Amino acid sequence: MEENMFDPQPDIPRIRIDSTHSYQKRESMLEKLNTYYTLAVVIAQLTLGVLGNSLTLVADATRIFADHLELFQYDRAATPGKRLTEIITVGITNVVLFLLFIAFLLTASGRAATMDFDINRMYLLIGTALAMTANTLQTLCHFRTWQRERGYNFTLYTGSKRNQLMHGFVYHFVAYFVLVSSLLIIVNKDYIIADVVTTYITSILILTNISSIGYQLYHEYFSLEHPQDEYEPI
Repeated sequence: MEENMFDPQPDIPRIRIDSTHSYQKRESMLEKLNTYYTLAVVIAQLTLGVLGNSLTLVADATRIFADHLELFQYDRAATPGKRLTEIITVGITNVVLFLLFIAFLLTASGRAATMDFDINRMYLLIGTALAMTANTLQTLCHFRTWQRERGYNFTLYTGSKRNQLMHGFVYHFVAYFVLVSSLLIIVNKDYIIADVVTTYITSILILTNISSIGYQLYHEYFSLEHPQDEYEPI
């Protein structure tokens, strides 16, 4: 019988290459601290923002959460079902973030039209201080993440060294600027319009995070639908 040239040769050893393990990084103490502290700051900012009637604090809490979600590490060593669950969960969260982005724009526009609102300056001061420390910690975690081999985890911000610097300095610098600008209200309540302006700027930052997370989701789903070969000849 004529030998089928397309059949794999039995004498060629084949091994399973599970390259996904290289993506499973153990969290450092800084990353664990960032996760717990971010959660605490988000809850505190939301509470202080609602009690103090500051839309900036509520919007910035959403921005901090969105920026942290962008660093989510998908488990490529998991089963396809679990990976799909991760993708769907992050996707639903991203949709909620987009709805909040729209809500912030509409609410800020309503406030700008009437200017009939007041802000508790003490709550604003405490919330801003917490937000600035969280922003600093997130910046450090971003730079630590960029030092690694990103591999598949490509985002709109980390495609090149230039984009990394743009996100690290531009995004987080703007976040600092927004937080500092909100303190104008503490100095003089005549600057209460700053709450509206900073909400607009923060909403734009949230939109950049939403775009990046969506881009990651696309690549994760594509890798799930088109997996690489599990076996390679040696």
